[in-house]
Amino acid sequence: MKKPIYKTAVTFGRLNIPHYGHVELVQKMLEQAEVANVYLSSSKKNTDWNLRVLMLRHLLREVGVDLRRVNILKASNPFEAVEKAVTEDADSVVVLGEDQTELLVKLCADYNLGGSQNRRSGSSTQVRYLLDRGAFDNVKYVYRNDAYAVRLATILRREELQAG
Repeated sequence: MKKPIYKTAVTFGRLNIPHYGHVELVQKMLEQAEVANVYLSSSKKNTDWNLRVLMLRHLLREVGVDLRRVNILKASNPFEAVEKAVTEDADSVVVLGEDQTELLVKLCADYNLGGSQNRRSGSSTQVRYLLDRGAFDNVKYVYRNDAYAVRLATILRREELQAG
């Protein structure tokens, strides 16, 4: 494994139902930096912050990510997240999913940082679709037959539906 280029990688997202695409994003962050600062949206429109953190940490642990290198933090928006990261460490890189190209360009320009994109390999929308249709065999497949992850995803989806 090659030595990371940056001290800190930063990302921001809702992660209302974490999945392995989010895990791959964190892995990419850790390829580029010593520490990954994953900022989850703290907006009241999101599902329970602690439950999202629990699920993400579980998925990361399942694939052997060194959790000592991952900080899961709160921010209200991506600009606040990058501002916090840069304040703590100017040697940072922004990593976002490939569906966030315009935001990545803006953040990197505004804060004079390097940026990187992660290939999208799954989505919370896909998980919602499967859960809403009762396609639990497919949900199990998405979560690699991890019953605990399926249960957490189900709870988060139920919470989303109740919030309306």
